[in-house]
Amino acid sequence: MSWIQRTATSPIGQKVLTALTGLGLVGFLVAHLLGNLNYFLGEEALNAYADALHHLPGFAVMELSLPVLFLLHIALVFSLVQRNRAARGTGYAMKATKQKGTQGRALVSSWMGTSGIILLVFLVVHIADIRMKRGSFDSLYAHVEGVLGVPWKAGLYMVGSAVVGWHLWHGFQSAFRSLGLGHKKYSPLLEKIGVVLSVALTVGFISIPLWILIKGGQ
Repeated sequence: MSWIQRTATSPIGQKVLTALTGLGLVGFLVAHLLGNLNYFLGEEALNAYADALHHLPGFAVMELSLPVLFLLHIALVFSLVQRNRAARGTGYAMKATKQKGTQGRALVSSWMGTSGIILLVFLVVHIADIRMKRGSFDSLYAHVEGVLGVPWKAGLYMVGSAVVGWHLWHGFQSAFRSLGLGHKKYSPLLEKIGVVLSVALTVGFISIPLWILIKGGQ
């Protein structure tokens, strides 16, 4: 068995890979939001940003690697959740206080897996709405307003954005712990950074469909 297989199948290796893929996705989300905010600068700014992005060297490879990274992250989270459930079924006795703490962590872990599945569905819808329609519209700005001008679709995007924020809230500092970078001196700072990032990304992504609805939608 190669070291890649051992890493991918061991609990510690899976935690490290989950952390690395998660942090990679955080970086993408920050860059994606910064690009999306060009919407508020007007049609010309957003269309120019999209055109420049699509002409970046290697953009096609980056675009294809993103779903792979996301699916790998979801698969790793699901595998860890299943391992945790199996470990809790061993039947050894625990003190009540410890059991409550374990159950709390298990609940968050379970919801991390569930939120990942929700995000996967959201990603599929987003790709179908934007990526798969590329070439069928002349203006990204007008297309985005058309998609998010539909109330139920705007609501879906806002819910998806909220789930992104929740997932990041609980996963950011956990990623650093999995990489062995957790420390009582730095963990509180990482926790605060995670909160700020999750709130900023949630508000930022929700702001676009919300503003389109405020303007009137369809």
